[in-house]
Parts: sequence; structure tokens; C-alpha cells
Amino acid sequence: MPALKREFPQSPTWKAFAQWWLLTKGLDSSGTAKENFLVDGSKDGGFDVIAWPMPGFNEKDIYAIQSKYYKSMPNIKNLDRFLQAINAVRGPRRIFNDWLDTVSDSLRNHYEHLREQRKYARFVLITTAKLHEKNVRYLKQQNIEVHDRDSIRRLFHFYECGQTPRVDLLKFQPLSKVIQITKTDKVRMWTFSVHLKEIAKAFQNHRNLLFAGNIRHALSGGSANQVRKGINDTLLKHPEEFIFSHNGITVVAQGIKKQNKSIVLYEPSIVNGAQTVTFIGQKWLHKIDKKNASVFIRLIEVLPGVAFETLETDVAIRSNTQNKVPLSDLIVNEPRLVDLQRHLLRKQIYLERKKGEKPPFPPSFRITKERLVQLFSCLEKELGPTAPKRLQELFKSRDHNAVDMIRSYVNEKKINEVVALIWLDNIMQKVINGFAQPVMKRRGKLAYFAIYTTTVHALRKANAWNKLTTSLSSAENYSDEVYRVPLIRLIKRIRSFMLSCSKRAKKNEPAFYKNKEQTNNAVRKVTKKVRRMAKEIYKLR
Repeated sequence: MPALKREFPQSPTWKAFAQWWLLTKGLDSSGTAKENFLVDGSKDGGFDVIAWPMPGFNEKDIYAIQSKYYKSMPNIKNLDRFLQAINAVRGPRRIFNDWLDTVSDSLRNHYEHLREQRKYARFVLITTAKLHEKNVRYLKQQNIEVHDRDSIRRLFHFYECGQTPRVDLLKFQPLSKVIQITKTDKVRMWTFSVHLKEIAKAFQNHRNLLFAGNIRHALSGGSANQVRKGINDTLLKHPEEFIFSHNGITVVAQGIKKQNKSIVLYEPSIVNGAQTVTFIGQKWLHKIDKKNASVFIRLIEVLPGVAFETLETDVAIRSNTQNKVPLSDLIVNEPRLVDLQRHLLRKQIYLERKKGEKPPFPPSFRITKERLVQLFSCLEKELGPTAPKRLQELFKSRDHNAVDMIRSYVNEKKINEVVALIWLDNIMQKVINGFAQPVMKRRGKLAYFAIYTTTVHALRKANAWNKLTTSLSSAENYSDEVYRVPLIRLIKRIRSFMLSCSKRAKKNEPAFYKNKEQTNNAVRKVTKKVRRMAKEIYKLR
């Protein structure tokens, strides 16, 4: 569901956690235009988040959410504005109009739409404090869903520890007998089959949270489309044969328990079959009621005392052998990478840890973990601008590997520098792609990381880099011309000098930018040439 309104008061930590909470509830902003993502203000009317039904699903529920980051117990008076807003939306038109006069003009159309669809509205309170039972009863009498300390404790623990949030439990009614086929000192393996309808419902309820332990989400592209086409054809023509045509779904869980005719899986994660589950959940939920379609489940139960997330990742890697798994995908559950993603969310920047992962809100920038490691590596003395061209080697090197670089940037002081690096990369890509001639564009891309490294070095030599990072850390609009225009001029000058260096070399340009010594010499030479220019033109307000 696209989150159209947000407020996370008191603390940036709470702001980032609230985004996690929204994500775990399937409140996804993918496909939402950024201008429709409303930012909280002083006249928000009493709601912190309004999330509309996600396109592509037959859902009608609208979430209207209030969040309270209190250490002590909030009372009903603290919720007066929220309760007034609910009464206005539900109540007579006269009361609604009076309340509407107190909210920001930019929100009125959305609140009008909320009132029109009020029979589908679900009003929710989330708080880290423990509410008094009397207050919980009162709020529930008002048809308000309450998620206080007890219900979010586990999710908040995942957040604080830098672990991937996951589903508490899944309940299935197996179509076949649940059989234990093997056991070791670490795991037990079970097999059974379930109706595809149950898989589709699980995805609708939890979405990508089902894949918490997977190394990636559902893929896109030609091969993925072929798989979806095959699934579609089988379900249309021979649904009863689906279980024979499909490899099955692999699930890792902390435990399994039988309840009458059902089985309960505790802390489950689908580590193989994300593409199937996503496609079935999105396209077939309401089409397979009368279809005798089922799927084979391979359940790996991790026994107590075993490092759950480590084993889970190992199983995910081994289960995804039909598609080559890049080394960069093996660090998706690295706690420091999770932590870095969380820090950047506060800066409106989305770091994609898993392929296919969607941001919980439309960000100012988004960047993959691979791209970020490339930016880090070209600034490392021992690596330099030739290192990004051997990307996957950065994820297997023991001396200067990706995880170490990520860890070095996860602290409050370094986060501002990461923001500046991502912002610079965003601008540079536009400058390099701005070449009118295809030949010049190709040359610019070959020299990209050398130009990028030179730009950062020049700003540092001119004592402008710290000013830039400080300014960006408090900037509300990353597109402010006072920051961009001088930098674009500097990048263009560096680009010209760098391409002149490689043109004069005897080797061809691809070989030039793979040669560490030649590229480093060019970076030093060009940095020296533009240092004065950087000092003169990059005077920030």
C-alpha cells in the first residue's frame, strides 16, 4: 500500500522504525508518484500516515495511522487530535467540514477521498509504550487497532539488532501427510503439499516479509518472464499438474507444530521460490478457488541452539543454484549493511540490499549495495578507481572487502559523507550521460570512476568537502541549485582533463582505466590542475 502521509515524531530512530513497521504490514509505496507522498506538517489533522490500497491487489482497506514514541504510558488526552480526526471522518458532514478547516490545504483532497471511502478505513495506533488496559479497551471500542509495546517488541528488537524483520508464524492446512525425511544435529527436514490458494493468501498478508532470509526477492527480466509465463500456462490449462511441473518452495523456520488439521511454522522464511510466490500472490489469488492446484513444500526446521540466520542464508544460497548467485548477494543479512540502510532511510535515501526489494516510501535517491561499494572502493588508497571495474572481487577479497568498507562508514559522522557520495554519484551520472555524441558518452563512462575519485579529491584538497557534507546533512532539498551548479562546472572540467590524459596514452582507453598505476597518475595530475578552481567556485552558503 502506498504510504501517502507520514510523521514520526520525537526521534529519527523512531522515524526509521516506523518505516520498518509499515513495510512489515505490506504498506509498500512502489509505483507511487513522489508528489503524492505527503510530508507531515503542523496542520496534518491528527494522522501520521494514510496508506491507500496497493495497485494490483483486490484490497480495499485504507490505513489511517497515528504513532507515539513515548517511553512512558500515553493517556487518552495525548490522542485527542487523532480521536477528533477519526470522529470527523466518520461523523456528520458539518463536523468534518469544521475539522477540515484546521488542516493544511494540500491535505484536503486526500481527506475528502478518505471520507468518501470511510467504510474501508482502518484506524491504527502504534507506540513503543505499554498502554493501560483501560485505554486499550476504550480505543478498541472506538474500532481503533492498537499495537503497543507487547505487539511490536519483537519487531523493535530486530530493528535495534540490525536483523531482518520476519513473519511471526504461518498456518497451513496440508493436502498431504507431513513427513520428516531426514535429521541432523542442526536441522530436521519435512515435506508436504499445500493448496496454491494458501500460498497466495500468505503473500497478500505478508508480501516481501516472507522472504526475510532469502538473498533476493522476485527477479525481473527475460528469464523471470519466461518462468511466469510457464506458471500462467500451467494454471490455465492443467492446474492439477502444477505440483508435477514445479520444483517446489523451500522454507526455513525456527519450529513446526501440528494443530488439529493444520500446521504452524514459526518465524518462517521462503528461501527459494520467491518468484512463484510473488506471481501467485499478485495475479492468481482470486482465480484459483476452484482450481485443484497445489505445490510441494520442503521445510527445513532449524533446531534450538543453532545460528538461525547464518544457516538460513546458507540454505538460501544452495537453493538458488538455477540462477547464478553473485558474491555481492551473500552479504544481504550482514548487520552493518542493515544498519547502513536504516541510517540512510532517515536521509530519504534508499539502499537496496536485496535485488527486487522495494522502498517503504518514495526516496530522493536509491542506490544498490553494489554501486555503493564501488564508490567506497575507488576512494580507498590501496584500491583506487580501477577497483570498481572488478566489482565481485571486492566481495571476496580478504584484505579490503566490501563488508569492511561498509562497517567503516556505519557511524553518525560518516553517514553524512555517504550521503554526499551518493548525491555526487547521482549528479555525475547525469553529467556523463549528458554527452550528445555517443563516442564521448562511451569515453566518459570508461573514465567514470577516475573522474569521480578526482572530484572528491579536489574538493578535499580545497577544504570544500566537509562544508559540502555538512550542508547536505541539513538540506531539505537535494536539488538546490546552490549545491549543484558549481559542482557540475567542476565535473565538466575534470572530465575534459581526464579524457585528455587517456587520449594521449599509448594504450587504448579501456586498458588505460584498468591499469592502476596509469589511472592513479592521471587522478593526481588532474586533481592538482583543478584544486584552485574547486576552491574558488565551490563557496557554499
